Amino acid sequence: MKRLTIWIVDPGHAWLQVPASKANQVPGISTFSYLSPDGNTAYLEHDCDAGRYLEHFGIDGSTLASRVLNDDAPCRNYPSYQNHAALRAIGQSIMRINRITGGEVTA
Repeated sequence: MKRLTIWIVDPGHAWLQVPASKANQVPGISTFSYLSPDGNTAYLEHDCDAGRYLEHFGIDGSTLASRVLNDDAPCRNYPSYQNHAALRAIGQSIMRINRITGGEVTA
């Protein structure tokens, strides 16, 4: 069974792997965090974003399991989480406008 919240550690950095649906609830995620290509998993960089997440949900990060890698973590090649958040916000704005205008506005 895949753990939903786990530390991913490579030789140069670390990220907190979390469900994107929960990361979406945390304000201020930076461009140093990543989103999996399927959009389901966020990788929150450990210096700042992971702490925001842990604090937001009242989680003790020291109790979480870690996956230590010998090479670069695959998430380094994923799109920035912040780009996803911006696109999601634009989509939500378009949906609100469509509700107000009866669907007359498209992207």
